[in-house]
Amino acid sequence: MKLLNCVITVFQMFLAQDGALRYRSCPMLSPRDPLWIKMERNLFLRLLELDTSGDVEPLMRAALAIIVEMSRAAGGYVELHGGGNQRERGDVYRYAQGFSERAVANVREQLSDGIMAEALACGETVRTACAMEDGRFEELDSVQEHRIGAVVCVPIGEPAIGVVYLQARQEGFGFTEEAVRLTELFARHLASVASSSMERVRLRDEADATRAVRRRMSAAGMVGRSVALAGVLEEARVVAGADVNVVLTGPSGAGKTELARVIHQNSTRAQGPFVVLNCAGIPDSLFESELFGARQGAHSTALHNKEGIVARAAGGTLVLDEVAELSLAVQAKLLQFIETKQYWPLGAIVPSIADVRIISATHADLAERVAQKRFRDDLRWRLNVMSIRLPPLIERREDVAPLASHFCESICQRNRYGSMQVSPCVLRVLELAEWRGNVRELRNAVEAAVVRAISEGANVIAMRHVFPDKDGQADAPAAPSYCDSMNSYKRFLVLDALQRTGWNVSQSARELGLARSYFQRLIQVFGFRRPTPQSGQLAPVS
Repeated sequence: MKLLNCVITVFQMFLAQDGALRYRSCPMLSPRDPLWIKMERNLFLRLLELDTSGDVEPLMRAALAIIVEMSRAAGGYVELHGGGNQRERGDVYRYAQGFSERAVANVREQLSDGIMAEALACGETVRTACAMEDGRFEELDSVQEHRIGAVVCVPIGEPAIGVVYLQARQEGFGFTEEAVRLTELFARHLASVASSSMERVRLRDEADATRAVRRRMSAAGMVGRSVALAGVLEEARVVAGADVNVVLTGPSGAGKTELARVIHQNSTRAQGPFVVLNCAGIPDSLFESELFGARQGAHSTALHNKEGIVARAAGGTLVLDEVAELSLAVQAKLLQFIETKQYWPLGAIVPSIADVRIISATHADLAERVAQKRFRDDLRWRLNVMSIRLPPLIERREDVAPLASHFCESICQRNRYGSMQVSPCVLRVLELAEWRGNVRELRNAVEAAVVRAISEGANVIAMRHVFPDKDGQADAPAAPSYCDSMNSYKRFLVLDALQRTGWNVSQSARELGLARSYFQRLIQVFGFRRPTPQSGQLAPVS
């Protein structure tokens, strides 16, 4: 009966009378009340389920959904500002739910002048039964234009690093005292977990050698953080600004096509088409038709006018993948097109013109092909105005873990599998494995691992999912032995700890939770040495 009375009391808090809310005159649930205890417990249980190990934005999105649901708000908005170096970089994390784009813009305006500005300034919760009739806010154009009624705005952290902003479902209905208290509890918890997440992002970004160049270009498609990849992206940024032909070299599966897309997206042709042609996948007899098109009746299969790849790429970028596989006859016609911008579709009596930037990709050595008289030297120089080498994964192992996580998330989203992660141990082993097929092989392995994990009902990818028994499959990746994997992981942990602590053995042992004597034995087993400050010669770690 007591619980029923509490429910009735909460319901009465939403009732309006003469346009003014009655919640202030209603009794508030006490901290010992069963209904309040249940509400508080449900909030914390929901918050504990949040994934705080990844990026800040997904955490905010999930957290905001919880408080909007539990407070019965019409819409919510959360904004966080990174502290320390993040504030200097201007990092701001924001997310909205239940608002139109126009309404979100109005909410953001209030950060400088309005309800959120007051909450940030005073560091206390700001609430109003009706902003349109509140003397503090009624003169604001945004409040009257959007007819903002009941609002609760709670600062996050002390000092405030952001705000949680909630609007009521409809005019005349406000937030109960319990909803406000829940929002304040939510903000206190969010301050802690968000600060930790932002700190992890900050540390990760500091270890990301590509961060500086990414701020000057769009390169979301090139996943990784290695120094080698940073160099490639910097070259791509420079090349993108020059409307010249480019040759991308590197082993098969390294990601040359994706790099070509990055160059296109950062060029003056970004709004034009991006067309990829696999030169090795088309028979020589059909290549000219595919490249330049054909008029109806030009050959037995030309039943109607066919537009060629060049015409489709006009005004944009044409990627010739595996360009070294072109026959000498096709090379001659491609050279003529590059020099004149003119081409003849099969059966045409007048030439067509197309302004196309050509990016060629190959794993072969074009100079060697020229020496073998399999590639025209004059075409090589026309194509290779500038060149970029994309290193294999073995030269940029730091990219393996972010790539694996990216592929895992991608296949889960594409197939609506739900949330799944790659275990840290698996990520370390993936970094140490040889990926002769490079990014392509890694992607296939991770996607197959996700499918295996889903079949087991698992939400974490384990070693058995990535490196299953071959079961007669000759092309399955060879899995390292358990001992080899563990030794490699130990070696990585020991060396990483030594480098982080400036080769301080005692501090490194403490950070890993190991006895100094055991840690010293590991150093000897792995043969780690450090350079002496004076001579630069290697000396045993003491």
